[in-house]
Amino acid sequence: MIDLRQVTVRYGTRVEPTLSAVDLHVAPGELVLVSGPTGCGKSTLINCINGVLLHESDARVEGVIRVVDHDVRTTPLDRLCRFVGSVFQNPDTQLCTATPETEVAFGLENMAVPRPEMGVRIDEALALVGLAEVRHQPVETLSGGQKQRLVIACAVAMNPSVLLLDEPISQLDPEGADEILATLARLMAEYDQAVLVVEHRLEEVARLADRVVVMEAGRVRGDWAAKQAFLDLAPLRKLGLSLPHMPDLFCRLGRRERPFAPEEAPLLEVRHPMAPPSGDAASREPVVSLHDLRFAYGRHMDPVLDGVNLDLRRGDRVALMGGNGSGKSTLLNLLAGALRAAPGTVAWHAAPPPRIGLMVQQPDLMLFQLTVLDEALFAPRHQGLTQEDAERRARAALDRMSLLQHTGEPAFALSRGQRLRAAVASILSMRPGVVLLDEPTTGQDRDQIERMMDGLAAGLDLLVFCTHDVDTAARHANRVVLLADHGIIADGPPREVLFDAACLRAARIRPTSAQVYARRLGVKALQVAELAEILR
Repeated sequence: MIDLRQVTVRYGTRVEPTLSAVDLHVAPGELVLVSGPTGCGKSTLINCINGVLLHESDARVEGVIRVVDHDVRTTPLDRLCRFVGSVFQNPDTQLCTATPETEVAFGLENMAVPRPEMGVRIDEALALVGLAEVRHQPVETLSGGQKQRLVIACAVAMNPSVLLLDEPISQLDPEGADEILATLARLMAEYDQAVLVVEHRLEEVARLADRVVVMEAGRVRGDWAAKQAFLDLAPLRKLGLSLPHMPDLFCRLGRRERPFAPEEAPLLEVRHPMAPPSGDAASREPVVSLHDLRFAYGRHMDPVLDGVNLDLRRGDRVALMGGNGSGKSTLLNLLAGALRAAPGTVAWHAAPPPRIGLMVQQPDLMLFQLTVLDEALFAPRHQGLTQEDAERRARAALDRMSLLQHTGEPAFALSRGQRLRAAVASILSMRPGVVLLDEPTTGQDRDQIERMMDGLAAGLDLLVFCTHDVDTAARHANRVVLLADHGIIADGPPREVLFDAACLRAARIRPTSAQVYARRLGVKALQVAELAEILR
């Protein structure tokens, strides 16, 4: 169904190829999971298969690419679209109509699908991704995760023979990710599709995969049957990937078992009880207070937030968590002043208020300079610094985001995860006191997430980040604020909030495998490293 032989891709004047002599074969009815470090060429691989690079770019593509017995090089793109469905990293680039219903209809209309059949396909596709209730809602009012579901519905409605998904669950809450993966499972059961999924979140997708392919620096470094992929974790750990919790735990303990589900893992003896955490949150002065915030996106629309009260204190690292559409991004924009509550107040306790840096959910919208260095130079230049001081500050910000080796490249030549970090660097070079990040883990491998969050650890009065990543919240937040039902349903230390089963259900947050296993052991360990320590 998909056949790539010795495929090499070079962009522009880059000396090193983005893909180098890649061989890949995907059979009908097979789901292949492709992972690898940020910037290793995964998205380029997808855009080779769907014909975008060959027909809509000046990239130099060598080798053989065949899809459904068609040579991608000689098959027009409008023909390829009839049997190859693509879901790209940024859903906004695929949306062009007013409502979810018309969005799904758009591709079907271009294929001249008869009206009665079109209606059935639209209903089925929106129901599959959980968007039937918002089918007439304006697309611009959907959350990032809802938009991601919508583009999947558009692809699924076309009944493609090949389905390519580039990080399809990266912006979804855990329940939404489960729904999308269940949709893929149903598609695999009912149709003979070839499905290729690019994803950093190995644990969720590996359960469905027939094979796991790992890339590094444009090459395929491993291609295993899914059951064999996690027997030896050394290659994946070396690449800095996010490992499935249970195999990782039992590997750290030096045991031969590789259970995947925490419910099936053997219970081990707790040898070193955990020390109770200490906290000083109440003793620190507030930086900003939110009083009775209410916000709706239209006069006749239900409020996204209603009656929100919150004190954020100096030194806080706050993870905002909740389901798609729960108001996380809205709350972040209210803090930044990009939206205004009605009624309600956002009161900063310092005069003048601190400088605030906001990274929006689509950080590509923040990039507009010629090079990565210019992105980081923009703020200090406009703050009146000399060129020497501005460049020193810009390079320091890029170093904190692991981007010094890309200073002379255009930002849009980078991978999505690297572009996100370039946007963060452009904020840090401004020297803000408060940083607000919307989904900062999107498109990042685990090593890069850790480096980025560690790079944000110093020099800030307040850090607030929206995330669905429980691991990142557990490692880098001292407070977790859960949003659901138009307001805050929990606020406290990660070890307390993330073990409150009722609140997690209400906020559509699924506990990690490590949490589920810890609960079976009777301990409140949030991370694999913690579990390994108490079990050694």
